[in-house]
Amino acid sequence: MTLSPGETLYYREHYVPAQFSADGQCTYITESEDGKQWLYFRGKKIPLRIEGFGDDDNYYWDLISLRPEVENGYVFVNHVWGEKDVVVANIRGKIYGPYEQLYPYLAPNEIDFGMIYYDKDGWYTSLNGIVKGPFNEMPESLNPEDQLVQVESTFDTEMNGDKRDLLKNGDVLVENIQEYAVSPSGKNVAYAKGNEIIVHGSTAKQKIPEGSILSKMAVNDAGQVLFEYRDNLGKVFVQTSSKKWGPYSSVIGSVFDGGNVVVYYNLNGRIYCSSGVNNQETIWFDRHPKTSGYMDPLQSYDGKHSMHFSYEGVTIDEQFFPGNIGIQKWFDPKLNAFVWTSLEENNIVLYTYDLD
Repeated sequence: MTLSPGETLYYREHYVPAQFSADGQCTYITESEDGKQWLYFRGKKIPLRIEGFGDDDNYYWDLISLRPEVENGYVFVNHVWGEKDVVVANIRGKIYGPYEQLYPYLAPNEIDFGMIYYDKDGWYTSLNGIVKGPFNEMPESLNPEDQLVQVESTFDTEMNGDKRDLLKNGDVLVENIQEYAVSPSGKNVAYAKGNEIIVHGSTAKQKIPEGSILSKMAVNDAGQVLFEYRDNLGKVFVQTSSKKWGPYSSVIGSVFDGGNVVVYYNLNGRIYCSSGVNNQETIWFDRHPKTSGYMDPLQSYDGKHSMHFSYEGVTIDEQFFPGNIGIQKWFDPKLNAFVWTSLEENNIVLYTYDLD
């Protein structure tokens, strides 16, 4: 990647907000000589200043989400102040606002983005072109129906602890539950009671294995239930009515993607993505590089090799590359190689160090 004349990489203290996707796409932010910042995303140059709202000196931008593996996978907002303070958003290439208040939110499927905003006569939610409102109070999520379903806790002397009842529109649906979940449209409500997960109004039940601890549950609009639990041996499983995933060391996330289930999990130090489509199991590393900081060493999966950055250069095992100032590093298990990006003059350069 080559920067345009007069541009420099935008940085914050000791790091550059740049990302590479698995298909080699680079996402980064530059600053031009006039002080403006630009987002380079999958070959597009996007101004972080949303034009047409307020004065150039009276705004600041806030980057909400960057997913370089997704087409138009960026979300940022401009906070503009003047006679009237407003917020404007660029959500995946579409401009929304100005509104008095605006908050982008990741949708329940953890793929789409929507927003909650205040405009003149009240609060609204917007997701995939569907607008709901106005509401007198700010909704707690993109699905205002969630607010109609709540848990009320009261101290029960016989139990010597809190008793949690599931309510909808103020009426008790079920007494003494553990957890609950609402589908994206609000159509279905599922709850855990005892060692069972039940969709309200349905006879279908999911058994939670005896001695296990429930850590997450979800229900979709079709009434399918997804839940995560840890068994008495400390292993983590993900389960639906038709399939079971695991055992894993830990689960990073599990989501409904339409009718399909996608599970991201950690097994022996590697992070995998398991998709119900063709039962694909792939190593998923680029958004979860095996490092926790700029200066922290990065290990190969077999633990035999290491790599670390310094302000003087890059070191892999005993080999030192002076003057090579790294931006981002990760280990690619398919290539069995360390990969890193570096800023050299006006270029962002991608390096691969083969360990074979």
